[in-house]
This record gives sequence, C-alpha cells and structure tokens, in this order.
Amino acid sequence: SKLLSPPPPPTAAAASSPGSAAAAAGGGATRSPPRSAAAGAAAGVGGLGASRLSPPQAVKLAPPSGTAAAAAESKGTAGAGIDLLAAGPPAAPAAATGNAAAEGAVLATGGDSTTLYLNGVSEMETARWDDAIATFSQTLQVLMSDPPGPATQQKQAFAAQYLAAVMLLKAAGAGATAKEAKLYRYACGLQLDDRHRLALVKESVVRNKHVGNFRYAADQLTWLVTRSLGNAPMDVMARLQEDIDECDRKGGRNADIDADEKVDEWVSIVTAGVSRQDVEEMVLPLIQAAV
Repeated sequence: SKLLSPPPPPTAAAASSPGSAAAAAGGGATRSPPRSAAAGAAAGVGGLGASRLSPPQAVKLAPPSGTAAAAAESKGTAGAGIDLLAAGPPAAPAAATGNAAAEGAVLATGGDSTTLYLNGVSEMETARWDDAIATFSQTLQVLMSDPPGPATQQKQAFAAQYLAAVMLLKAAGAGATAKEAKLYRYACGLQLDDRHRLALVKESVVRNKHVGNFRYAADQLTWLVTRSLGNAPMDVMARLQEDIDECDRKGGRNADIDADEKVDEWVSIVTAGVSRQDVEEMVLPLIQAAV
C-alpha cells in the first residue's frame, strides 16, 4: 500500500502553525471557531468515520514509562491503537490516517530522494529514530545535487522539517515532563504531511495538558475542530469540545511556557536547512535547553 505523498508547500494561511501564537505564557491566539462551534458542527458532520482523527492500527510507538499503557505493553496486553485525546498521562504518538495522496506531492515520484523519503517515513512511524535520522539526512544530501531552484528548495525544506521532527521525537521519547511538552510544541509546528502533523498536534495536546498548559492545549484542540469539520463523526467532535471545556475549567492558562517561545520563527529557520548540520544547529540547542 502507498505510504503517503508529501503535501505541496503550505499557503500563507496554512503556514501558521496550529495555535503557535499561543506559545506566550498565559497568552494565546484567539481561538476560532468559538467553543460552541464544535458541538454545533457535530450535527452536520459527514460519515467519514475516523479517517483523520483516529490513530491507525498499524502504527504504535512505545508509551511513556510509568503509565498504565507502558505497564500493559510490557505484559504484551497493550491495545493496537492509543487514544490520543483520552484524559490522563500522555500516550505515545501515532500517525492519524488520511488520504495524503490527495494533498499533492513535493517530492516527485521516481526520484532517489522520494525513495529515501518514503523509507524515512516508514522508519519514523515505527519509532526507528536513528534509522530515520540517517535516511532523512541522506535525502538532504541527495537533494544537494539537484539543480538549484524553487522546486529543489521546496523538497529540501520538506526533508529538513522531517529530519527535525524525528530528532525532536527521539529526544522526547517516553517522557512526560515540561521538557517533552516543549519539544512537542516545536515538533507540531513543523509543516509535515497532514496525517503526521495532526498526530503530533494531538500528542502535543496530551503532553501539555499533563504539565498544566491548558490554554495552549485548548488552542490546539480548537485548531483540530477547524480541521475536522465535515471529516469527523459526531462523537469525535463532541469529545474535542469536551476537552476544550475541560481546559477552560482548569483555568485556561499556561503553567510552563516561556513568553519568548517563538515556534514559527524557529520553523522558518529549519525550513532553510539544506543539510543535517543545518538542522542540528537549530534542533540540538533546543533539546539541550529543554531540561
């Protein structure tokens, strides 16, 4: 089966990371639609099932240590899918399903860079972080020999963001502290394929709620509502609304987000990377600082 086709370069509207303005402590972008929109839209949602919001059965990463999911997995009893919107300690990330092929392609079919990219995606989805880092690094190396121009730059930006995402996910691992929550905030700001971006946003919600960043989580949940209108069943939309309401009941504030956290600016620099060294210069200081 086809893994996925990369999306086209994001438009100006799409380029804004979900709720990235909410990175300021206690701050956050005004959420749209209003909180009542999720429940109101639920009545008109089509029957596409969990095509975008439910983790696939085939992708399952190790849950955080010390959680019930981790204990179940150690006994071989963990379920095939983990509910990323469930209450409680953070669950592990799993890519949301979706028809990514419909999104278009940045890496043209048939090139060596495409083969490497698809291999890197497969490795990422199975938590083979070191392999994925090596593969996406090689993808960038191959792209350096392509003719210079906008098309090559788009491919490099896409591969660089995937490399950054894998580095952040490896560093976050199974942790459930403020450090891992921060790494997920940056990871979900990257412009990845839709199914991976949605999965990262949902996992970032879980991990940030766990450390008290409820305003950030509500902003991301509202972004998910906006993306899910017409694509998700009523019960999923209702659960998203319930999670937004829960964040508000718990104060709607951020307990551990620096006022100078600028995810969008960081992402824009990552997209300019053309080599593993370029990406590491942006990612490693972030990982080292998030302690």
